[in-house]
Amino acid sequence: MRGNKLFFCALTCAAALVTYPAFAGEKIKNEAFIVNLTSPISTKDSKPGDTITALVLQPAEFQGAVVEGHVRAVEPAKNMESPKSRIAFGFETLTAGDTTYKIQADLQDVVNSKGVAKVDEEGQVIAKGNAGKRAMAGLGGAGLGSLAGGMLGGGLGALAGGMIGGAAGYVIALDVTASSHNIEFYPGTQFTLQISSKGVDKNADAAAIHQQEAAAEAAMAAAAAKQSEQTAASNAAPAAPAAPAAPEAPAAPEPQQK
Repeated sequence: MRGNKLFFCALTCAAALVTYPAFAGEKIKNEAFIVNLTSPISTKDSKPGDTITALVLQPAEFQGAVVEGHVRAVEPAKNMESPKSRIAFGFETLTAGDTTYKIQADLQDVVNSKGVAKVDEEGQVIAKGNAGKRAMAGLGGAGLGSLAGGMLGGGLGALAGGMIGGAAGYVIALDVTASSHNIEFYPGTQFTLQISSKGVDKNADAAAIHQQEAAAEAAMAAAAAKQSEQTAASNAAPAAPAAPAAPEAPAAPEPQQK
């Protein structure tokens, strides 16, 4: 685990030195990306507006690029007897080298930080929510065509219309629900995203994004190292001395024969 975290940190620190030839005048269109989450997401601690980040693992030509977005909505479980939680978030930009691109990213699959697919950290099966219906109610006729196209994509996401955070066009809200008290994804969770680029974000500071991601990766690596040290110390702790055995009772004297 510690080696993986340090590896991701090295990817972040080197990202600014990597060139991304696929962006030289080209657009990404419905391409599969696997990204490694570097900030936690949960219905317990996340709030609408919180920034979320992830590092690209695949495809190889974008390895080390930073995907960034925000939490949109958080609904912890209210009914403790039949709990159901919901969280919606969206990835809006992809920073490759010194350029930040606006993107649409639809969630296709999830593997939690323990390597288990289609469940959160608590082992709860996650499912697609109804953000699409909520978005449709507020879009009106102009957005229905785009909304329908997003909903037919087959992913776990649903299109939530509007200009969010200055990004042009629509941002896909990745709406996740589970029959549990809390939904939680730790850093190290891997999302498979279907990404399309929507032009350059001229207002973004690519260097600052890489620096923030490097800091997040360093913190994640430090936390993993601390946990490893605590585990090693616990395993190395001497066992408590065994209690001394109780002395055996003296044998009863044999009866003397007359």
